[in-house]
Amino acid sequence: MPIISGGRECLKCGGSAQHVVKNGLRSGRQRYRCRLCGGSFTDTTGTSAHRIREDKRDKFYDAAVLMYAYEFDPVEAAEETGVALSTIYSWRKKIEADAELMRELTAHKQHLRLLLNLLEKATERGLLSSEERRQVLESPEFSQRPEQVLRWLLSGLAAIDRQIREMEDTSN
Repeated sequence: MPIISGGRECLKCGGSAQHVVKNGLRSGRQRYRCRLCGGSFTDTTGTSAHRIREDKRDKFYDAAVLMYAYEFDPVEAAEETGVALSTIYSWRKKIEADAELMRELTAHKQHLRLLLNLLEKATERGLLSSEERRQVLESPEFSQRPEQVLRWLLSGLAAIDRQIREMEDTSN
């Protein structure tokens, strides 16, 4: 009996996961076949990463974040990722066609802007030294997971704000 896929539905006919079975490997990727329509696909079929080599996929997402969250132009993104400019232009079309990826990049960009504003305000109020601010900006979490840094910063600022209020209350 063939091995059934891990919850994949057919991308061609919409057949349920019980009709989709593993169907070998192609270029190191698991292939699936639908028993209803005979359609064949991989994990990346239907995504913006479709037909992008495994070893280039991280650079693809890095380029997407650079161009749409950090507002790099394609030339800068190509230089930063070490990918040919023609490849960046090709990837840009795929990225812009993927609505879900664009929503994620927009949210990432909003988190970054909010985080930068909070860092600036915390530094202005003296709650964060310029050295601590620099450390946050240079941390890998800042560029990769700004929403986590944002939560950490908000909780830290809330704690500091509570301490200031308590000190003011005890002095009154």
